[in-house]
Amino acid sequence: MKHKFTISILITLLSLTITASSLDFYKNLSEEGKKSYLAGKYEEAVENFRIAEFGLMEEKTVLMDMYLYYSLAHFKLSNGDEVIEIANKLKNLTGVSTFNELRFPDEISEDLDVMFSIIDKTYKRTVKKNENKNPAVSKKIKHVDSKEYGKVYNNVRQALKENDLIAVRSGLKILKRSGKNNVRTKLVSGIVYFRGNKYKKAINELLPVSRFGSADLVNEASYYLALSNYFEKNYGQFLVFSQKVVDKNANGKLTEIRKKVEKIRAVGILKIKNNFFNKRNFKELASAFSGDIEIASSILKEVKIMIPLKEMDIYYMANSAIKYPGVYDRDFILDLIRLFSEREMEEYAVDIVKRSKYYKSSDSKNIEILYQLGIVYHDMENRKQMKKIMQRVKKIHPDYKKVNYYLTN
Repeated sequence: MKHKFTISILITLLSLTITASSLDFYKNLSEEGKKSYLAGKYEEAVENFRIAEFGLMEEKTVLMDMYLYYSLAHFKLSNGDEVIEIANKLKNLTGVSTFNELRFPDEISEDLDVMFSIIDKTYKRTVKKNENKNPAVSKKIKHVDSKEYGKVYNNVRQALKENDLIAVRSGLKILKRSGKNNVRTKLVSGIVYFRGNKYKKAINELLPVSRFGSADLVNEASYYLALSNYFEKNYGQFLVFSQKVVDKNANGKLTEIRKKVEKIRAVGILKIKNNFFNKRNFKELASAFSGDIEIASSILKEVKIMIPLKEMDIYYMANSAIKYPGVYDRDFILDLIRLFSEREMEEYAVDIVKRSKYYKSSDSKNIEILYQLGIVYHDMENRKQMKKIMQRVKKIHPDYKKVNYYLTN
């Protein structure tokens, strides 16, 4: 009975860990965007897709599917330039020469046929005709040169300091004429949305700045992203962005909020500790702290204090976790190797490492995992596999001298 109790706790723990991954946060936004599109809420769909895109850049399959809906949402809003931009991203991502080579979801296949037909006939000619012009500027809007942009931007920043929102909005319109995707424009736009208590829109504008902006812009964007996520009760994302704020003055302003968030986190963990089987407690904490991948480890620490884990319980947890690459890091794998080795469960250590996302990687950052795997094979007296792994380590990192002992003895 006690064994089943422990297993149930671990299953619930893994459910939290998976839900809390930042990757799932962006995938869920993508799905919400699709639902909004199918419901005819095209502006809402565009907002969700814009945020989701920045978290899914490494998820090719998900991104390909999302771009189809994303381009359609802009198409329905008559945003021709954006349709072309996303369509080009889709081509670059898939490597197709024509869109007919792609497989379309049944629910939007007719819409896509119409859109791509119009792209071929209309938008491509528009792009070609204006290929020497600023692609971010509509033909109907007068271009603002870089010198004038700098003056307007400085005036807008000053107006922000003086809280002159009328001047800010007026200047922002001019900035957008020169390129609404300019990171400085997006920073100002995000701050304006923030001051208007439109936190989701602020997040949408500021995310690109945090990724592509210069150090000072990233610092400022991170500050407002932290606050926006806090007011949206996305506490996990608050913690992520508050850690990126390097300005002492701005960081100091976040101190008290950070204490509140950490208290909310601690209370949530305590509630789970006191009642493992209350699914609502897990769901609430996972939703509020999406992206905080350390929270599951904190809960597991509390679980270990109350109920010592058996060997197979540990393996069950590890086996489930590695199925989801977004919920574990290198330290997690290294800790498991040590844990299994100490308990003379070397075969379990080998199994976990070989099925982890790091085993086939040639990234030198993962070298210690392979090295420790080689030692495990050595302890198992499997010289053939030990030598094979150590040679991989040597090939990836020729100066990794610790392997020499195992290769020469």
